[in-house]
Amino acid sequence: MKHVRFLLVLVALLAFTVPVFAQDSMTLGLSEEDFNLWTAANAASTSFDTLTYAFEASFNIEGEDAGSLTGEGVIGEGFTLSVTGELTAEGETIPAALDVVALGESVFFNLGGMGWYEVTGEDAEMLMGMAGDMGGVPFDPSALAEGDLSGMGMDADALAGMDPSELLAAFSAERLADEGELAHFALTIDLEALASTEAFQAGLEMGAESSGGMSSSDVEDMMAALAGATITVDQFINSGSGLVDRTVLTIAGSGTEIVFDLTFAYNEQVSIEAPSDAQPFQELMQMLMGGMGSM
Repeated sequence: MKHVRFLLVLVALLAFTVPVFAQDSMTLGLSEEDFNLWTAANAASTSFDTLTYAFEASFNIEGEDAGSLTGEGVIGEGFTLSVTGELTAEGETIPAALDVVALGESVFFNLGGMGWYEVTGEDAEMLMGMAGDMGGVPFDPSALAEGDLSGMGMDADALAGMDPSELLAAFSAERLADEGELAHFALTIDLEALASTEAFQAGLEMGAESSGGMSSSDVEDMMAALAGATITVDQFINSGSGLVDRTVLTIAGSGTEIVFDLTFAYNEQVSIEAPSDAQPFQELMQMLMGGMGSM
């Protein structure tokens, strides 16, 4: 749980920092022309009727946990995701397979070929309530969606009052050699430098004030884990369409490397349909509860 709070603080501060890039004086080391090309492409790439995506992902954590995944899906009137691959933990390798379809208030999933199940809006509320009762969710998701960070032990007003310039010093960008018609940009975030800023430390302190927050020793452990750690985002912008064709996210440091390589296609004619053979999620819950009762 303490690691979840740490990641939430990181995400909150990144979300707070990134909009500042829009200021004319904040080009992160790029020329004004390149910065405008890069930011305009990212803005344009969020305006679509449908987005078709595919990805390859790999991770290796201190040589103990590893995995490789491939997937694809669509974002439009709904959402689809199909993932296959394998995961290795404690020397054991297992296949991974997951299919997800989201339409309206329902989410359908098929995990490991066990068949389709439908999670309705009521089911989702029940699951969030159960997770909260067991201490599995350190914040109220609905409150967070409205900008209320108090459940994370953070004060939104205090966060908004922070000076982002110190945080931005941990960010740098450069334009690398073009690949054919694709302009190549790389954004690097120095996580060790970011975590050492007063703003980040203040965010951790705010989180530590709430129950289940991180202790000083927890913070020290996290800081040690971030030594030399970086996030790199490589983006390839199509000079013809002005859109982002590919994004590669790399997280590296302390014996860990996580890579997500995504490609995109925009406004293709696709349809998203609910599985016709999906069973109610309650049936799966009853089956699982029955299995636990027999143990």
